Amino acid sequence: MHFLCHRSEAKNSGLSYLHPQDLWFIQVPMAIGSTTVEVIASVDPKRLWMAFAKDSTNFLPKALPNIYSSASIIEGDGGVGSIKKFNFTDANKDLWYDKERVEELNEKELLYRYSTLGKGVLMDEKLKSGKFEMKFNPIKFDDGDECLLVWTSDFETFSESPPSEAKIQELRAEVVAMVKMVESYLLSNPQMYN
Repeated sequence: MHFLCHRSEAKNSGLSYLHPQDLWFIQVPMAIGSTTVEVIASVDPKRLWMAFAKDSTNFLPKALPNIYSSASIIEGDGGVGSIKKFNFTDANKDLWYDKERVEELNEKELLYRYSTLGKGVLMDEKLKSGKFEMKFNPIKFDDGDECLLVWTSDFETFSESPPSEAKIQELRAEVVAMVKMVESYLLSNPQMYN
């Protein structure tokens, strides 16, 4: 991965550089990785999809006030191409906010894809880029519907090495905990998204 910059910036950066004419190339170390988390929730998949995808800017600050202080759509109408901004509480020491671009919002398939904009943090690593997918798969039972949520993350960090297995397990546990908090909120509010 290379970034173009003026030589005065390169000299002050402390990073290695090459000198082709007046522009310098900075070699930035990075790691590429991916992780998938599967969580079963005792909630209809459509309700979970509404909470995490379609209505996330309204729902998440209400259901998870310990994580999100507020959220809004800052560009677009909430559909594909829209940009959402999520403001975090003081409990999150790494980020004040996160911006996400909606890449796909498929109600028929209950599929949500989004990417991070700007700086992000995942597993204590600063992200260069992150692409995420949430697929809400129905599971039919005699006593009702449940959902198998499959959350996939593809990311590039500015670090030379990928996150440790311990960090990946920590991330998976955080995703499961978040899904379970949303599940609990929806079960406590059965009229929501019905």
